[in-house]
Amino acid sequence: MVVLGDFNITMNHPDMVTFANEQNFTHLIKKNTCFKGVNGSIIDLILTNRKFNFKHSSTFETGLSDHHHLILSMMKTSFRNEDPKSFVYRDFEKFTIEKLKADVTPFLQSSNNNYQNFENEIVKALDKNAPKKRKTFRGNHKPHVNKTLRKAIMKRSKLKNKANKSQLSIDFSNYKRQRNLVTRLNKQCKIDYFNNIMDTSITSKPFWNTCKPYFSNKHSKGDSKIMLIENDEVVVDNKCIANIFNSYFESITDALGLFKWPIKVKEENCNSIEMIVKAFSSHPSVIKIKSSITIKEKFLFKPVDENIVRKVINKLSSKKIISGEIPTFLLILFSKNYCVA
Repeated sequence: MVVLGDFNITMNHPDMVTFANEQNFTHLIKKNTCFKGVNGSIIDLILTNRKFNFKHSSTFETGLSDHHHLILSMMKTSFRNEDPKSFVYRDFEKFTIEKLKADVTPFLQSSNNNYQNFENEIVKALDKNAPKKRKTFRGNHKPHVNKTLRKAIMKRSKLKNKANKSQLSIDFSNYKRQRNLVTRLNKQCKIDYFNNIMDTSITSKPFWNTCKPYFSNKHSKGDSKIMLIENDEVVVDNKCIANIFNSYFESITDALGLFKWPIKVKEENCNSIEMIVKAFSSHPSVIKIKSSITIKEKFLFKPVDENIVRKVINKLSSKKIISGEIPTFLLILFSKNYCVA
């Protein structure tokens, strides 16, 4: 809490002493602010119960008042470092289609070729020919920073630490030279990066990824960290927060006092879909749905053949993110010869 203004009384006044003690206030201004008298007095105050959150509290003459100085103080701020970002990818540097085909051909020629076995075999061959690797980025990674600039920054930091430790003029000279080099490289890398993303003849994705944060705050990640207060304790761990949300939403309907439909079905009567449908056919909720909704035609699975499956696979885009382990281009490749309905 912060209270500031012209109080017309000093901190030594009994009322101010009582007020400050009750609110646990500390006054930040130590210099005189009013000069109506010969000695001056401090009647323009900044009071706070968090004195360590402020610094450089002072006064200065503005020339706008005959006998008052302007009071000021600076709040200490801190920025939370974003967590490092990491992702898993496959290293295709030494990957060849011929080696992969040689590893999976014996399986594809066998009779045990259901999709789950097919996927397991392909993933096994991929792990051998294109192993998984993990790459970690800084949380505030800048897209224009390349390998040359990154190495120059690390060298600059090394020289700065050396100069601060030795306090020699030659070390400070080397640090300043490297600092100026980093500044020039940073400017040039920014120019090159923006020149490249402005060329939208191939793709406009890098351009929009860079510009979107300036159009809307939806893409801002500064406040993405979730904090909860549980039992007067601040919870910041992501796993604990996820468990709290899960417990809350799992039992959210219990607090609504909703009527629970009676269930008189035994578990042994629910071994198949047909038995489940029959067991719950007289359930009040099912009867209510049937009375409100008229179903004109039943849902049926349409028969498919190899050509239909192959056509759907060939329409997949290899540029989009996949949900499984097998890359799209490999599915398209194998669908030419090994596609079943």
